[in-house]
Amino acid sequence: MRIAYFRKLSLSWAAFAVFFPFVSAQQTERPGFPAPRYPDLKRNFSDEELLNIARRVVRKPSERDQLRPGYGIRKGEKVLIVVNSNFNRRVLDAISKAIAEAGARPDTMITSAAPVTRSPEGWQELAPALAEHREDGRDRLAFAQSWYTSEYEIPLKLATIGNYDLVIHGEAGPVPTTTFRWEYIPWNTLAKFVTGAPDFPIEVQELIDQKVWGALRQARKVRVTDPEGTDITWTMKPEYFELLKTEWPGYGSDVVMKGHVSLTPLFTAPGLDAKGVIAGTINHTGTFPHIKLFMEEGTIVRIEGGGRNGELWRQYLNKYKDMHVPTFPGPGGGWLIEVALATNPKVVRPPETQRGEPGMLWERLRSGIIHFGLGLTKPPDSQTRPEYAEFLRRNNMAGFHFHVHTLFNTVDVETADGKTIRIVDKGHITFLDDPEVRRAAALHGDPDQILREEWIPALPGINVEGDYSKDYAPAPDVWILKEMQRYYDAR
Repeated sequence: MRIAYFRKLSLSWAAFAVFFPFVSAQQTERPGFPAPRYPDLKRNFSDEELLNIARRVVRKPSERDQLRPGYGIRKGEKVLIVVNSNFNRRVLDAISKAIAEAGARPDTMITSAAPVTRSPEGWQELAPALAEHREDGRDRLAFAQSWYTSEYEIPLKLATIGNYDLVIHGEAGPVPTTTFRWEYIPWNTLAKFVTGAPDFPIEVQELIDQKVWGALRQARKVRVTDPEGTDITWTMKPEYFELLKTEWPGYGSDVVMKGHVSLTPLFTAPGLDAKGVIAGTINHTGTFPHIKLFMEEGTIVRIEGGGRNGELWRQYLNKYKDMHVPTFPGPGGGWLIEVALATNPKVVRPPETQRGEPGMLWERLRSGIIHFGLGLTKPPDSQTRPEYAEFLRRNNMAGFHFHVHTLFNTVDVETADGKTIRIVDKGHITFLDDPEVRRAAALHGDPDQILREEWIPALPGINVEGDYSKDYAPAPDVWILKEMQRYYDAR
């Protein structure tokens, strides 16, 4: 049975306890962490309600922004929408109709995709980097190149032949350089589309980003902690901000990237002195047993746990331990190149997670969540480091990087004059409470509703009763699936 989701109401703590019987009056969670919250359910979400969301997305500016796509439709344009067969048809129909209402002509292409019965596991993120050859004989670099080509080849050809003004295709990652506009369409499930993320007011989003970025510009030291075990610190040098603008042209002087604020020089690793531990159980492709990455001078020096994901990561580090890729500070493949802070409070963990939603990519976009990226990737469109691309080609390598998501972060920046600015507090971006941000939100409705996180995850021993190390850490996929079932199946 297909279920639709309500955009505004969320469970109270008392209601949550009804659906999670392991929560009792004797709490063992840590004090101060926010109680879990999930979007309430609503059946029979109307086509008109979906269309109203799509209309707002269609009116948003077209900026080739993967984290907050807008289509900027103009009358008379030709638009090609490309999705796979797993994409929710009601969402697709709403977007197509909104484009037509705006005076453009939408054409839709649906590509084949195997049915997804269960989310991939986290170790699958690392697997391509370790395979010398795939079963069809293609090597690592050819595999990476062929995936990119196959993903975009048909839309590119159709757009060129059909003289389209805009292609709408893809959920994340780089897009090809084109003479026409290219935008993302990440809302493959109804829950992603109806909980407020796609039509979150763009002026409010930009102001939150600018507030975070403004505090970060003052930083000389950054520390990130998280109750799952992360505690890591690094120095922010003034030249890093100029490096960010150089490596990511087109993103403006204030924010890199929008909705994805970079707490380090994104994908550049210019001698970052990061030291400490990164820990968690989630990456882009799925979950894995609790892992700890021990860092010194910006690179991984030791790994504990992680199950199969941890074992593959250790193999990867051993494989590249003596290889010095140009533009990186030294040999090895474990460089910290990404600390990305999301800033949209309306992103939710889809109810399909662990039982049909492919991967955990979407939830990383909720405000306050950080995804750490470690590896050898450089900016995809950068022309400033040609020696990097030439090295990969000569050595038959692909520039992979891998992730750990952290959910309840506290982020403090120390300024040059010794002051401390708290950007995130236990998973909550402090600037959501900023008076200027609240005034901007009030122009669109109730600021309490607009700025409230639509989803707050539950973790035993942190914000619900239980023992994190026993109940969750060894098998997070099992715990998350039960969590989804206990709440959503009860509605």
